[in-house]
Formats: sequence, C-alpha cells, structure tokens
Amino acid sequence: MKTIECISGNNRLSYIDIFKGFGIILVVFGHVYHNDIVVSWIYSFHMPLFFFAAGWLYKEKPVVADIKRRLKTIIIPYFCFGSLTLFYWQLFERHFRNSDMSFAQSLFDFNSHLWFLPCFFTVVVFYNILVRLCNGGG
Repeated sequence: MKTIECISGNNRLSYIDIFKGFGIILVVFGHVYHNDIVVSWIYSFHMPLFFFAAGWLYKEKPVVADIKRRLKTIIIPYFCFGSLTLFYWQLFERHFRNSDMSFAQSLFDFNSHLWFLPCFFTVVVFYNILVRLCNGGG
C-alpha cells in the first residue's frame, strides 16, 4: 500500500521532498541562529542529509552520460555563480569591507561557500562508477 508516495500523479516521492525541505530549513537555521549547541547539532548532520537523499534516489546510469548531465547541472552553475560572486567582490564588496585580499586570494576563495557542490559531484560520479564496476559494467 502506498501512503504519501507521489505528488500530483508524477513519480516524485513526497517524503523525499519533505526530507530535503527539512534539510534546507536546517541549513538556513544553522546559518542564522547563534546558539553554539544547537548549531553544532545541526551541523553534525544537515549536509549529509542531502547526500543520503541522493543515495536513496540513486539509479544506475551510463558513466559518461551521468558525468555530462552533472557537469551541466552542478559544475557549470557552480563556476558561473562563482564567477559572478568573484566579479561582484572585486568591483564592489571588498571596497565596503576595507579588504586587502588580493585578486589571487579571492580567486581561490571565491566559491568556498558552495563547497558542497563539487563535493556532491565527485561523490555521486564516483559512486556511479563504483556501482557499475561492481555490477560488471563499465
């Protein structure tokens, strides 16, 4: 018997969407709340929650097709957004904060707040490769 499995007739699992929504709320709460005990508790699991949800929804895919898709959906947006934030930092923000950070320093730090995107890309691609190798695929 299916309970709250599908949303509006498509194949989405509503409890996974609820799970991810809860994770997003925890990410926001962890960044704005200033109680060390609560923040430490939230930070102990809020990002692994997304990796868990991705693993729960995993489907084996051809490796090259998976890498191409994830480059388009994760890595290209990561670098585009990072380039925009770097540009904004260099033109505006660093002047308001009286920062003496050089361009080279900011280039290496420009997307540190989005660390989870390249990490997620790496984990899911390697997992797909590992699954295909263990199943005798390639």
